[in-house]
Amino acid sequence: MDSEWSESSSLLQGPLRWGDSVGIQEQNWRVSAAQGAVCIGFGSLALFLPGITLAFATYLFAIFAITLGIGEVVDSIRGSFFRPNRNGDQSSSEVVLEPWRRWLLFLLGLLHLLIGIGGLMWPGVTANFMLNVVAAWAVLIGCTEVLVGCNARDSIGWGNIINGFVMVILGAFLYAVSPAEGILALIWAFGVLGLIGGFSLLLSAVWTRRRELQELNSSSQSLQSEESEGIDRLSQRDQSAVRNIYV
Repeated sequence: MDSEWSESSSLLQGPLRWGDSVGIQEQNWRVSAAQGAVCIGFGSLALFLPGITLAFATYLFAIFAITLGIGEVVDSIRGSFFRPNRNGDQSSSEVVLEPWRRWLLFLLGLLHLLIGIGGLMWPGVTANFMLNVVAAWAVLIGCTEVLVGCNARDSIGWGNIINGFVMVILGAFLYAVSPAEGILALIWAFGVLGLIGGFSLLLSAVWTRRRELQELNSSSQSLQSEESEGIDRLSQRDQSAVRNIYV
C-alpha cells in the first residue's frame, strides 16, 4: 500500500514541477508584450505628430532605447528562450543560449541603456549627431538580427533576417540624409523603427503565449489520464483485496 500511495502522490507532484517552466514562459511573453506596446506607442506618436521638437524626439528615443536595453539585459541574464520542436508536434522546448550569445546580448543591452541615458541627460544634441547615432544603432541592430536569424536555421529565423535587412537599409538611408532635413528624417526614423520593433515583439509574445496554452492543455490531459489510470489500479487492487478477505 505504501508503494501505491507513493505512486499516486508522485502523480500529484507533477504539476508543480511543470508549473515552474510555465511561469518562466509567462514572464517571457509578458515582457515581450509590454515592450511591443511601448514601441508601437512610441512609433505611432512620432509618425502622427511630426511637429514635435528635437528635444522631445530625443526623450522618446531615449525611453525606447532604455526599454529595449532592459529587455535585452534580462534575456541575457536568464540565458534561455522557448521555440517549437522540429518534429512537427505542438510542443516547445527551452533553448539555452551559448555563453558568447549571452555576452553579445548583454553588451548590446548595455549599449542601448547608455544611449538612452545619454539622451535623457543631454537632450540638446544636434540633429546631425542624433541622425548618426540612430543610423549606427539601426545598422547594429540589423546586423544582429541577421546573425540571430541565420543561427536559428528554421522558419522563425526568416523573420529576424527580414527585419535585420530592413533596419540595415534604413540606417544606410539615414547616413545619406542632409543635416537640413535631419529633424524630420529623425522623427520619421523613430516612428518606423518603433513600429517595426513593436510589431515584432508583439508577434513573439502572441506565439509564446499560444505555445504556453497548448502545453498547458496537453499536460493537463496527460496528467488526468495518468491520475485516472492510477486510481483505477488502486481501485482494482482494493476490490481484489476485499474479495480475498471474504473468500
